[in-house]
Amino acid sequence: MIKRLFLQFDTPAGHILDLFRSDQPLQAAKHTVLHYLKLGASAEEFVVTFDGDILDESQTLASLGIPEVAALVIEHRDTKNR
Repeated sequence: MIKRLFLQFDTPAGHILDLFRSDQPLQAAKHTVLHYLKLGASAEEFVVTFDGDILDESQTLASLGIPEVAALVIEHRDTKNR
């Protein structure tokens, strides 16, 4: 059985709290959030961070060790690289 994680994503356009499959790459979860919140920019313009660290989006949520009810932040790449 595939585990689902209840996660919060904070973005420039708002917040989303939902269930995400632990076996999906973080990049897929990011695309879902960006689409749901109607952020028209390219997904490549954004990074996902947890506790201030940029995460490897090619990894699954499970392999990244993201805990249940974690708050992840999606922010503009140029903002994070300053």
